[in-house]
Amino acid sequence: MAKIHFNLAAAHADNPKGDKEKALIHYTEAIRCLEQIPDNSKDKNNLRDLQRIAIRMGDIYLCMKDFPRCREIISDVRKQKLDRQLAIYIDHLEAKLEYAMGNFIEGEALANKVIEEAKTWCRGFS
Repeated sequence: MAKIHFNLAAAHADNPKGDKEKALIHYTEAIRCLEQIPDNSKDKNNLRDLQRIAIRMGDIYLCMKDFPRCREIISDVRKQKLDRQLAIYIDHLEAKLEYAMGNFIEGEALANKVIEEAKTWCRGFS
C-alpha cells in the first residue's frame, strides 16, 4: 500500500496543476504504511523510502510557501544518516528554500555545493 500512496502523491506533486494537499495526504499515508511494518521485517530501503518521502513533502511545503514546515523537514532529515544521493537532494531542497526566502548568497552557496557533489557522484557511474 505504501507504494500506491507514494505514486498517488507523486502524481499530484509532480503535476503543476496537481493538488498539493492531496499529495501531502497520500505521502502521510505512505509513511503510515511504512511505519506499520514490524521492525524485524524492515530493511534499509524502508528508512530510505521514509527519508525520500520527507524530502518530497518538504518540496511541497516549499511550493506552498510554508517555509517553516520545509525548514523543519530539512532539519529532521539532516539528523539522519543519508546516502549520498539523498544528501544531495536535501542540499538541493535547502538551496531552493534559501532562494525562496531571499537568502541568495546562502542559496547560491548550497546550489554550487549540490552541483559539485552531483558531478562527483555521477562520475562514479562512468
